[in-house]
Amino acid sequence: MKALVLVLFCLFFYTWQISAFASSTPIPLCKYSAADFQSLVAKYEHIEFQQRNPKPEVNLVLAQKMRPTFEEILRILEFKTNGSYYLADLKSLETIEGKSERKVSEHGYKNTRKIHDYLRGSVVFDSLNELIAAFQYLASFKTIEIGEVSDYFSKPKSSGYRALNFSIRFKENGFVAELQFHLKDLFEIKKNYTDKIYKEIRKIELDIENEKANLDALQAEKSKLIDNYSTLKNNKFTRAFVGSEKRDFLRAEKNTYQEALNKFEQQMLETEKYIQELTNELKINKDLHDAIYRKALIPYMPELREIFGEDYN
Repeated sequence: MKALVLVLFCLFFYTWQISAFASSTPIPLCKYSAADFQSLVAKYEHIEFQQRNPKPEVNLVLAQKMRPTFEEILRILEFKTNGSYYLADLKSLETIEGKSERKVSEHGYKNTRKIHDYLRGSVVFDSLNELIAAFQYLASFKTIEIGEVSDYFSKPKSSGYRALNFSIRFKENGFVAELQFHLKDLFEIKKNYTDKIYKEIRKIELDIENEKANLDALQAEKSKLIDNYSTLKNNKFTRAFVGSEKRDFLRAEKNTYQEALNKFEQQMLETEKYIQELTNELKINKDLHDAIYRKALIPYMPELREIFGEDYN
């Protein structure tokens, strides 16, 4: 009997929770202008969030705890908008720590509080008007705050990428999660094709960075070799040699120097050649990425131009 009462209570609570967040009425749709959208985005794009705790292992535990609540928000958005939601798997501690190290490399400092994608999800829509309506509706939720909005519809990336990316902060504990709103076909292309190409692009870019660092190191060693040889020819010890003894010594040193110099120059030429090969490969992958994405964008262009103007591209 107690078990039955508990089950009935849970069902009632779940039903009440859903109704507390959303009625059965879909979000009303209207035609938005660029000014409407950009005004909405402007309210939240400059709001910055940080995790309260800097420790990745603590935030991963919090991510696991907040996952059901986060998924409930995604379900409500799906239910109210006829969209589709996707909840990503939690990242491993090793992945998070690797991302933290990359941030140090890129920005020169380590701030793990700025990592927001411990918990991340996407909602996919058939039209931009539906997407905007959903974002406006989400902003009315009392249990979260929205911030750090990146509007890639008004200002697309050079690759053609378009989405609305932002963070949400749960008021109950300050935990920050990452949410993305996509258009359906663009999301499918991203998930099945362009994400894989992007990973290859990122790998090539890192390889180029490493090879350029190797080239700089070789140039520094070459300069050091030249300086040392110049010093050797003019120091007091060398000047103390006389006659054939001096000539033999300098000839031997010059041969050693020339061999080392030739070796450095050969290594530098090979490195420069490899960098050029990587650069060519990078361009091929970027062109492929952009072509695939822009083809998927074609069906959405009439609506996008209706909102943002005929010059939108």
